[in-house]
Amino acid sequence: LWWRMPIEGKQPFHAVEVVILLITFCVPLMGDVMALYIGKAFGKKKFCPAESPKKTIAGSIGGLLGRSRLCALSEALHQVAYGT
Repeated sequence: LWWRMPIEGKQPFHAVEVVILLITFCVPLMGDVMALYIGKAFGKKKFCPAESPKKTIAGSIGGLLGRSRLCALSEALHQVAYGT
C-alpha cells in the first residue's frame, strides 16, 4: 500500500496515521455538508442574521449531528479494527 512505502529514507506511514489525517479533514467537511442540506431542507429561523443571513438554527444542529455521527462511526471502526 502507498502509505507503507518509504520516502527518501524516512519511515513509512502507518495506517493509523493516515486514518487520523483523513478524519481530521472529513469531520469538518461532513459537518459543513450536513449543515448545508439540513439548513436548506428544514431551516426556517435564522441563527444570526446580522452577521450571516443564510445560517439557520436547523443547519447548525444538522452540522453538529453530522460531525458527531462521523466521529462515532470512526470510533466504532477503530474498535473493530484494533479491538480496543
